[in-house]
Amino acid sequence: MAKSCSCLQRQCILCETLSTAQDECTEQQFCEIEGSISKDVYRANEWLFQQGMPARDLFILKYGHVKLSSSLPDGRCHGLRLAGPWSVLGIEALGMESYPFSAVALTDVQVCTFRHRDMLAALENNPKTSLKLVTMLNAELRRSMEQLRNIGVLHASERVAWFLLSTAVDNTCPPVSRSDMAEILGLTMETVSRVLSRLRQCGLVDAPSNRRSVRILDPERLEALCGDTRQAQLPLNCA
Repeated sequence: MAKSCSCLQRQCILCETLSTAQDECTEQQFCEIEGSISKDVYRANEWLFQQGMPARDLFILKYGHVKLSSSLPDGRCHGLRLAGPWSVLGIEALGMESYPFSAVALTDVQVCTFRHRDMLAALENNPKTSLKLVTMLNAELRRSMEQLRNIGVLHASERVAWFLLSTAVDNTCPPVSRSDMAEILGLTMETVSRVLSRLRQCGLVDAPSNRRSVRILDPERLEALCGDTRQAQLPLNCA
C-alpha cells in the first residue's frame, strides 16, 4: 500500500501519523485515519476558529500565515503570535470544550484539518506520533517564551527588528499590516510605522508605506539591532 500523503514533510505531524500508521495499522485502520483528514482553503481575513467556539479540530498550516489572538470580555484584543507553514493550530485545545484564542488568516492559507478525537486516537495507538507531538509542543513553548521575554524587555525598535527577522523567509517578511504587527508586539501602530520608516531610512529594510510587504536589505545590521540591547537603539544619523 503506497503512502497517500502528498507532501510527506518531516515537519507535519499528520504525515508522521500516516507514515507510522502505514506500518503499524491494518489497511482498514489506515484508511480510517487518512479519511479523517480534510484539506481546506481559507481566504485572507477568514476565521479558522474563534475564541469560545467548540474545540473540535486541529489544523496543520500548509502555506500562508495566520494570526493568533486572544480577547478580553471588554473587547480588548491581544495578538499572540504569527503562525507560518507547518504550524499546528488548535492543539492547545485538546481535551478542552472551547478554543482559548482565535485564529484568522492574514493571507490565503491551506490547512489539513484533523478532528481532536481522531488525533487523540492516533496518539494512543502510535507512540512515534506522540513523541513527534511532544517535540512540536516544546518548540512552540520555546517560541512563546522568547516572545514573552522580548515583549517584556526589548525596546520598540528591537521588537520590530526581532519580529522581521523571526518571520522572514529568504529576507522577505509575510504581508502583515502595521496594525497586526503592533498588536502582536504590544506597540501602537504609529510606533511600528515610525520604526519601519527609520529602518528604511537607515537602509536596513525596504518597507514602502503603501504596501504590507517588508524586505530585509541588511540582515546583519538588523540582527545587531535586536541582538545587543546595549547598542540596540537606532542611530539618529544613519548615514
